[in-house]
Amino acid sequence: MQLTQAGSAFVGFLFERKIMSRKLALIALVLVSVYSASAMAVDFSPVVSVNGFGTVGAVHSNLDLADYSNSAFQPDGAGFNHKWSPEVDSLFGLQLAGSYRKWKVVVQGVTKQNPDDNWGPIIEWANVRYSFNDHFSAKVGRFAMPTYMGSDTRLVHYANTAVRPSTELYRLLPVTTTDGIDLSYGFSTGPIKHTTRVVWGRNRTAFANNAHGRNKGIWAIVNDMEYGDFTVHAAYQIRQLHLVQSPTVTFKTQPFRIADLGITYDNGKWVILVEAARTWLRPELSPSSLAYMVNTGLRFGKFTPYVQYGKLDPVDDVLNSGTRSPASNTKTAGVRWDFYRNLALKAQYDHAQAQNGSRGGFIHAQPGYPVDGSADMVSVVVDFVF
Repeated sequence: MQLTQAGSAFVGFLFERKIMSRKLALIALVLVSVYSASAMAVDFSPVVSVNGFGTVGAVHSNLDLADYSNSAFQPDGAGFNHKWSPEVDSLFGLQLAGSYRKWKVVVQGVTKQNPDDNWGPIIEWANVRYSFNDHFSAKVGRFAMPTYMGSDTRLVHYANTAVRPSTELYRLLPVTTTDGIDLSYGFSTGPIKHTTRVVWGRNRTAFANNAHGRNKGIWAIVNDMEYGDFTVHAAYQIRQLHLVQSPTVTFKTQPFRIADLGITYDNGKWVILVEAARTWLRPELSPSSLAYMVNTGLRFGKFTPYVQYGKLDPVDDVLNSGTRSPASNTKTAGVRWDFYRNLALKAQYDHAQAQNGSRGGFIHAQPGYPVDGSADMVSVVVDFVF
């Protein structure tokens, strides 16, 4: 009962902030209310859970006329604004889940630096799932868009070996959620376990620098495969992207396609991740791009030293605006120390290099900041789950 009341209060607080759309707010409120009423008559304690995750840390950059960030949602970062920035990676999330027979309700709120440069909480997930049988289920509401191998745990940094995945790869499609329907079917072909998903939805997103995006007609098909120590993620997605840069500047709606393929190997000692993604856009509006990352770690007890490399290149550099298509690479070395249960301390060094006559992923560039610049970053964070 106490957990149910706490969940209702948490969801109510976020709704008061008007962060969630009215439709999703109404759906989640009804679901939690129905669940709370049922809990009064039946002991639901075994099927109610409250879990949390977060990161506390800071990033130092030697940039003087630009900032280093890990997302297109961040208005600033480490460098020009703050030599040591806690905003690049720090966040806190809380997830409330309840299930009854074939039904499951999940609401997840996250607070982190947002495009308005404040820490107002947002609703990342708010969905209900119904399992028709052991193989087939349907999910409706707001949920993680399964673009990348790490999409479901994209904000749970504790689940990653490194401080953050390659920004070159994950900037291709920084939008993390969608509002829609997710159909999932699990089956096996010999020793290989498959989970195939078909997703439909739409999304509204606020980016930094007063840019807003509307995504309609989102369709995706995803297949995750498990075989021994290997996991393979394959995804293909299409959407209609409409970007408004300011009240007076609007970019035309254009079809956006992205394909992703990722492979992980984890035998308890070695952990290896290789992932690549390719986008297709209208060349007169935006360049298509190819990005990939490789991460390798080796566990020694509670310590895991690792190296990572990420690369972004335009496939078609045909823009006529006088600017060059972004390209960059980042070389990373670090160590993870699982010093206590559900706590991990990570220290990481990055060297990022912009290429192709561009500023790469560096943001908030000041007058005089050159193209093809580079930067060195040092990150120290503590990741946790509970």
